[in-house]
Amino acid sequence: MLPALSTRRFGLPVLPASSQFHQEIDGLFDRFFGDFANGNGGMTRGWNASVAIWDDEKHVYLEVEIPGLCQDDLEVVVHQGNLRIWGERKTASENRNYWYNERMYGRFERLISLPDVVDPDSIEAQMRDGVLSITLTKKPEAQPKKVAIKAG
Repeated sequence: MLPALSTRRFGLPVLPASSQFHQEIDGLFDRFFGDFANGNGGMTRGWNASVAIWDDEKHVYLEVEIPGLCQDDLEVVVHQGNLRIWGERKTASENRNYWYNERMYGRFERLISLPDVVDPDSIEAQMRDGVLSITLTKKPEAQPKKVAIKAG
C-alpha cells in the first residue's frame, strides 16, 4: 500500500511592502539579477529572444521572435556545428520620461547546436514582421528514401 499524499498547504507570512525586511530582499534580488531599470526606462542587461524549432522530411526550421530589430541589427553565423544568432535592441535615442516600460533592450544571443543531419552550407535566413526565419536543409542521406519492392 502506498502512503497517502498530504494536501496540507503551508503559508508564509505576508510582509507589507514598506517593511525593512521586504526592502532588503528586494535589494538582494536587484544586486543578484542586475539593475533592470536604467535612466531611459529600458533594460541594462540582455534579453532572451523566443525560438521555435521544428522539422519535416527535408528541412529543419527555426523562427526567432525579434520585434523592433532590422537585418542590420543581427548576425547569424554557423561555426563548428552551432548556429549562433545574436543582435542588439538599442534604447530610444531621445530623452523619454517613461510612465511605464516593459520593453527589454540590450544584446541577446542564442546558440543552437545543429544535428549532424543538417547541411551547414544550405542555410537560408529571412526577416519578416519581426520574425527571423531560418531554413536548414537536411543532408540527402538523412532524408527518407523510398525503397522499391521487387516481385519475388
